[in-house]
Amino acid sequence: HWRQLSRALVRRDGYRGLASWTGTMFEYLMPDLLTPVYNNSLLYESAKFCVYTQRRRVRGRSIPWGISESAYCAFDNSLTYQYKAHGVQRLALKRGMDRELVISPYSTFLALSADPPRAIRNLKLLQKLGLEGKYGMFESADFTPARQVDKSRYTVVKCYMAHHLGMSLLSLDNLLCGKSMQKRFMSDVRMDAFSELLEEKVPINAPVLKYTSYEIPPRPEHLTGDAWKQQNVSSDPSHPRCTLLSNGSYSLLLSDLGHSRANCSQVRIYRCDERSQGL
Repeated sequence: HWRQLSRALVRRDGYRGLASWTGTMFEYLMPDLLTPVYNNSLLYESAKFCVYTQRRRVRGRSIPWGISESAYCAFDNSLTYQYKAHGVQRLALKRGMDRELVISPYSTFLALSADPPRAIRNLKLLQKLGLEGKYGMFESADFTPARQVDKSRYTVVKCYMAHHLGMSLLSLDNLLCGKSMQKRFMSDVRMDAFSELLEEKVPINAPVLKYTSYEIPPRPEHLTGDAWKQQNVSSDPSHPRCTLLSNGSYSLLLSDLGHSRANCSQVRIYRCDERSQGL
């Protein structure tokens, strides 16, 4: 099954690597904590390509690199930091990934397996920017202009997440102790039996996705509940009033008599009683 997977590649500046959903370092480098990366393999080239593309995302801006899913400078009703995936559009299948810029230190720790010298320099830069706290590196630095106050360049998200600190410690352990966690994981014969899959080479004539710079349109504002309310209105069975709801693909037609009809493109999903009028 592994060799039958249809995995598309993405390209930049002559380099190629596997595409991912949101273009995060987590998606590319987290497996390296426990599984070895063999030189010149598809996974090796993809890891190198990820680090290169992430560095290009902030080149010339004096900003550290390293983008993954993380908390960012926005709060819910309980004043808890919000959390979502942040990534790089040139790596991602999902659109709109370059709209925000949130740098997470654990992403750089993961990159220690792919490019130790540059990762160490980047960690020192993060330290200079004030991202080192009592229990390790803070969660992230939010560089998104719309979320800054007092004309600040960035805001430090001062919280810690145990799974991000855990991944950082594992990556440091592999760097300083001869990839000890990888060796420990692969010492299980059930894992080692499939190590050959990790040596897969970059496929020849694999499909390469064409990069498109278009952005997804912003979501329209939702109407308030009052816009959908009517009071003291009677129904006329001979002339029912209807409402059409659609996202361009799926359409739902409703009447004030309780009848409805649904279509998906040209396919009729269901229809109301044919004796109903007006639908």
